[in-house]
Amino acid sequence: MNKRGLSQVVTTIILVLLILVAIGGIWAVVNSFVLKGTGKIGTDQFTVSLALKSAKIDYDSGIAEVRVRRNQGEGNLTGIKFIVEDTRNSDVFDERFDSFPELAERTFFLNLTESQVLTLNDIYKISIAPTFLGPGGSSEQIGSVSGSVANLNEGINQTVPDEPDKVEQCSVASECGVDYLIEGSKVCDSTNTNVLQYKKEFSCILGFCDDNVNQVVVEECVGDTVCYDGACIQQELDCSVDADCGEDGWTGLLSCHNYENATVQDYKEYSCVNNKCEVAVTSQIRDYCPQGEICFNGQCFVPLECTQHSDCDFGEICVDGSCEIETAKNTGSIRSAWPFGVGEYFDSVDLPLSAENISSGYNVIFPGSAETRCLKVSDFVVPSFEGGISYVRLGTTPTNIADGDSYEIWETNYGCSLI
Repeated sequence: MNKRGLSQVVTTIILVLLILVAIGGIWAVVNSFVLKGTGKIGTDQFTVSLALKSAKIDYDSGIAEVRVRRNQGEGNLTGIKFIVEDTRNSDVFDERFDSFPELAERTFFLNLTESQVLTLNDIYKISIAPTFLGPGGSSEQIGSVSGSVANLNEGINQTVPDEPDKVEQCSVASECGVDYLIEGSKVCDSTNTNVLQYKKEFSCILGFCDDNVNQVVVEECVGDTVCYDGACIQQELDCSVDADCGEDGWTGLLSCHNYENATVQDYKEYSCVNNKCEVAVTSQIRDYCPQGEICFNGQCFVPLECTQHSDCDFGEICVDGSCEIETAKNTGSIRSAWPFGVGEYFDSVDLPLSAENISSGYNVIFPGSAETRCLKVSDFVVPSFEGGISYVRLGTTPTNIADGDSYEIWETNYGCSLI
């Protein structure tokens, strides 16, 4: 009896040990799986990040050409805010789109003449910030500034090197610049008792730098002094003729007339009245814009026919501000399509060897083939070695493409109407 009782105890202990070993084995597998899964989760997987690759401005047409790359990171990117700055003001241009895949690059064209506050020839800097849907797609959010290109008014196409994005933010105004008075801008106020001068003032608003030019009092004419021609003088100047008081001429910044299609500027006139000098500043029309041009920010421009493809008729695209008939970006025949039965990829010796002419989001048709749909380019890959050929990844699978089929790649969906 004692032996039998002991045997049952031993058996129970062995069963318990086996169960514990089994539980430990299962936990090891589950723990490994969990760690591997969570190890792949990082902030970059859920962060919308952009890189400003290059920017240039055609100061004759007022068009800025900005190239942007989307970095790796999941998120519903809905648009980009382009922050454009001159030495006095900044303005924001909002570009929206339906799709901008990770690692893709896009070139955007901004019509800077649409701004009501920027002086075109004074624009020197462009920055970008992403807009995206928040968690659950409930509301749209604005991300941090993802990069900037400055010194554009030096006529140089500045290219941003491939390095980590630099976020330009501020916490206090002093991080944006030091306020300063603009030389040669002194005038008298309407009562001739104060000297005014333009001052450039920097500020930090919601973490972003801004600046404005404002008129401030720099000197008060006290006692028996009066303000004359931007200075406090002891007494009025004696004169016998107008020329004794000063030389008439244009002064200040150019602007546009409210009703006439013309440029406007202040004109300073000196006169001798009762042997005392007087000066009057009036706003006058400087030049009328030639026929076919419009005035904007004090300058006459030939208005652009378009700034984006949607401004043109169907079948046309916007090229350097003009609508032109669209033609296929690339045509040829498929050398091979793969995987078999799926047809997600195809290569061709007719595809370009650089990625400048074809981008994700373009449309592909296959005239005369079994594939009668218009498909999107998901990715375009160029060879990394000499002698290789480029290939296209399609955004829809499976497809009916086959070796030897003809293809046409179009920038817009105009080509889709041809099948």
